[in-house]
Amino acid sequence: MTAGNLDLDAWLERLETLHPKVVDLGLERISAVLERLELGSPGYRVITVGGTNGKGSTVAMLERLLKTGGSKVGALTSPHLWRFNERVRIDGRMATDQELGSWFEAVESARSAASLTFFEFTTAAALWGFSRCGVEIAVLEVGLGGRLDAVNAIDPDVAVVTSVALDHQNWLGETRAEIGFEKAGIFRAHRPCIVGDPEPPETLLAHARALRAQMFRYGPDFRVSRGKAGLDYQGIAARRLALPETAITGNVDGRNLGCALAALECLGTQALPDSKTIREALADLQVPGRFQRVDVDQTEWILDVAHNPAAAANLARQLRREPVRRTCAVIGMLEDKDTEGVARALRDVVHCWVAVPIDRPRGQDGARLAQRLKDGGAKRVRVANSITRACDDLRSEVGKGDRVIVLGSFYVVAPAGEALGLYCAPPRSA
Repeated sequence: MTAGNLDLDAWLERLETLHPKVVDLGLERISAVLERLELGSPGYRVITVGGTNGKGSTVAMLERLLKTGGSKVGALTSPHLWRFNERVRIDGRMATDQELGSWFEAVESARSAASLTFFEFTTAAALWGFSRCGVEIAVLEVGLGGRLDAVNAIDPDVAVVTSVALDHQNWLGETRAEIGFEKAGIFRAHRPCIVGDPEPPETLLAHARALRAQMFRYGPDFRVSRGKAGLDYQGIAARRLALPETAITGNVDGRNLGCALAALECLGTQALPDSKTIREALADLQVPGRFQRVDVDQTEWILDVAHNPAAAANLARQLRREPVRRTCAVIGMLEDKDTEGVARALRDVVHCWVAVPIDRPRGQDGARLAQRLKDGGAKRVRVANSITRACDDLRSEVGKGDRVIVLGSFYVVAPAGEALGLYCAPPRSA
């Protein structure tokens, strides 16, 4: 079977084999392919969003607001929960199998003998697809770090770093200073950059200054506060009041919302909608796997991909704002994550824990995970032999008024969603 005859599943399997490493940071390979595709300057404006936590929510808000404002918008995110198509969207709809297949063919022809990683190949395909679809603005989520991530092969008109915390230390460095420098790599000389972390590492700030980037920081230059009627945005040169406070807009006390609105300000006065339009656009916005609330048998389940202490601390803050009730957690984590730190962040809001194995490379088994949770101060920890079993058991144990959170990894939230009947794959022709 030739590449041109592959269906999407076969394409994705093939892309896993093109490069010997899953992660191989660097811009040389993808830059060469983008030049052959004549995408060095893509022909549309670009907002690049990096940061340890908050990227997905910020991209979703930007995507919704730009579309509401009349722009044709493309969005690239990763990873996905259930279908690869979730990663590439045009005006809010997922790219179809057929579109992705044709874009993959274009990259395959352009790469020649170049060995691209899965992420490099699919990033190039999305950028090509955006150009074919006539996208006016693309919102690109950084996959890992920033400086050497494939997304950084395209110069952004506006760059956003939502937060800097410890995660992916194997690739980005052991300290916030090292990680901050890597994330600042998406900044460009003399172009706007948005810094959402209220206490950013000096390395990030120094890099922005060295580039003479137009830096706007959360706190000194823009901020979000709670007013009488909702969230109030005090921006770079604009104000937007009484905005809706939801799990997405209120995430980390509204900082991600502030980053999104500040980025729109930097695109130009026409890009930032008025307060009424923002309220209407964001009131019902929910991102799968980001404090996603669902009702199952009259019990609230919250699906959240929090997988590091900073994200877990934000999850805990959101839970504390609500009435106290019995809360159980289904959790699975990869081996290189700070399990003890996650447990410490959540131990006073979670009353019982169910540790589940992740049957993937770097995945922890249930027994080891349970012990690390206990080392972090978690109480009443037990082990289930699968995510499905954990969800089934809790459905029979919890009652009305209880709450269950599922967290720790995309590899946990996705199968939990399936076990709860929240996801049903559409026909492959969709």
